[in-house]
Amino acid sequence: MSRVDPIFLNQCLNSKKLIILCTSPIWQVVGISFDGREVPYDFTDLDEIILAYAVSVHKSQGSEYPAVIIPILTQHYVLLQRNLIYTAVTRGRKLVVMVGTKKALAIGVKNDKTQKRYTYLRYRLS
Repeated sequence: MSRVDPIFLNQCLNSKKLIILCTSPIWQVVGISFDGREVPYDFTDLDEIILAYAVSVHKSQGSEYPAVIIPILTQHYVLLQRNLIYTAVTRGRKLVVMVGTKKALAIGVKNDKTQKRYTYLRYRLS
């Protein structure tokens, strides 16, 4: 991406909403808004923009979607936690589909332990 600031690009990678604001065939530029931040894109760079429908459970907190597909696999053992499964399931408004194994789901539902986070928040606030 020749004309896009790399720092700004990094912030756009996990954008929830992308809106094409305007196009200029003369200047060969498209104006795009990433979560409210506007950036001009060269026509030659448009292949870098990829439509995606996957959202992590963490990023989806506070949002709802008409339909949600949740992969539940033993390969992602660390993520098999009851609170994450609950959060994922409650994101779906009309339809929730769980894809995976019964064993992985059972492991996740039984696992009510959350890992301790070492954020040093108390230290930072004092």
